[in-house]
Amino acid sequence: KFPIHRMLISLNKRNTRSRSAEFGMRHDWNSLLGSDVAGARPVTQRTHELYPHADVLVDYLRDFVAEQASHIEYGTEVRQISRAPEALGGGFE
Repeated sequence: KFPIHRMLISLNKRNTRSRSAEFGMRHDWNSLLGSDVAGARPVTQRTHELYPHADVLVDYLRDFVAEQASHIEYGTEVRQISRAPEALGGGFE
């Protein structure tokens, strides 16, 4: 039912007080982490609007999925997440 005008209620914070890309991503409320790796331009680079139209987010998510299709599993139940050993990069499994 909400938002009724198809406008996102989260800010599209294009400008931060830092030039750090990591700092900028931490303040980007509409883009997924890993967008830079996925090759999908983040929402902050797609529109200048402070409160973007919902279609901008839909297009962004479609691009993200298209780039990451081989890494996305649908209908999967996650029961446990654990940190990988440092020798394997220390990411999450």
